[in-house]
Amino acid sequence: MGEKTFSTLLWDAQGNEVRDTFRIRSNPDLFCDDDNDDITFDYEEMAFKVRDLSGSEVTALELISAHHYAVIFSCLPDEKGTDCVIDAITEDGNHFIIRVAGTDEKIDLANVQDCFRRECEVMKWIASSTTLPIPRLFYYSVDEQYPYMITDKCDGHILADKFGLFPFEAKVANVRSYARIAIELFKMNAPEGIGSLLSFKSDGSSGLQRVILGPSVMPFEPPTVVSSISDYFKWHFQAKRDSSGIGTNKDDLEEAQAVLDRLESLVFDCISGYDPAILRCIPSHEDLGPQNVLVDSSGVITAVLDWEYHMVQPAVLAVSYPSWIRYDGRRNPRFIHPNNMSSAIWFSSPSDAAKLRDIYDEITKEMNPEYYRALKQGEFCRSATDWLDAGLVDRGCQRLKAWLNSL
Repeated sequence: MGEKTFSTLLWDAQGNEVRDTFRIRSNPDLFCDDDNDDITFDYEEMAFKVRDLSGSEVTALELISAHHYAVIFSCLPDEKGTDCVIDAITEDGNHFIIRVAGTDEKIDLANVQDCFRRECEVMKWIASSTTLPIPRLFYYSVDEQYPYMITDKCDGHILADKFGLFPFEAKVANVRSYARIAIELFKMNAPEGIGSLLSFKSDGSSGLQRVILGPSVMPFEPPTVVSSISDYFKWHFQAKRDSSGIGTNKDDLEEAQAVLDRLESLVFDCISGYDPAILRCIPSHEDLGPQNVLVDSSGVITAVLDWEYHMVQPAVLAVSYPSWIRYDGRRNPRFIHPNNMSSAIWFSSPSDAAKLRDIYDEITKEMNPEYYRALKQGEFCRSATDWLDAGLVDRGCQRLKAWLNSL
């Protein structure tokens, strides 16, 4: 019998198809594999916890394999710090996912623990407030060297592996199911302020919820909760002006400051036209790429994974087209850094992506006109936040300037 493989279809910066075939590797079983010297956490203790939760003995602990562009796990000595994901299979045939936070001596353990705890809190909030397809959280332990959570195992295939090869009708079904998820998030009640969830408590009998915000867990974001969209952009403009990514010589800095002045004027013109209905704060998944989405064979989303990177922010910034059909702003191939051209990939062809965005407009306008209004009115400011990333290298803001000139 030949080895099992799977194929992918992606697109490069020139719009050319990139087809690849990859070998499907078997998942090593920690109970059977003698070469576990690089596993430094107590996986047997975690298996006992699964047994206690399920009432059934764990018969296998399979490490879920890594993909070519989306690392699902790694326990290799040179890749520590990456989360490890284990499929715990019980005697009665059920599957549980154990996700272990990656830590090592170079990583701030307190920060890892805080982010992991806050991810569990946001999962509880989402599960309590919506019908979104997310992993069911059974247990989590944070205050130890290797924080971990136990969830159910969601059905489906990783969207990143499937989307390019889907027939067009499955792609439409996919964006329709994304719209339902996005609109549920849009309808949620969240505290006013821009940041990430700090804690969540719910009184099941009364339905009362206590949602507390803390600073954003995202990199290059304000260190405190920000009270308004204006203050949020003021912070980002200052952080961008202070960033070495815009250049260090006099000419680059002068050019960058002029471009940022121009962008700032346009952003605040946009903000002045927003009304309270689309400025109210809602939660958003900030790493909602196709590597964190599972789908069935018809394209419908069956699970949204990995909620560590999340925010609460104004609806005009929180809503978005599915990232796998976007070609706008920094995702436009025209504005990719030349050094990244060879490695940049897209999950849909330019023509299909444009059609799917139009279809997404029609779907959301019919399903929830307020969501649609936030989607359209916030397009410029959402792209602006991408360009204002203080970690982005753009000497003299030349790529930002080219984008502004293209509008």
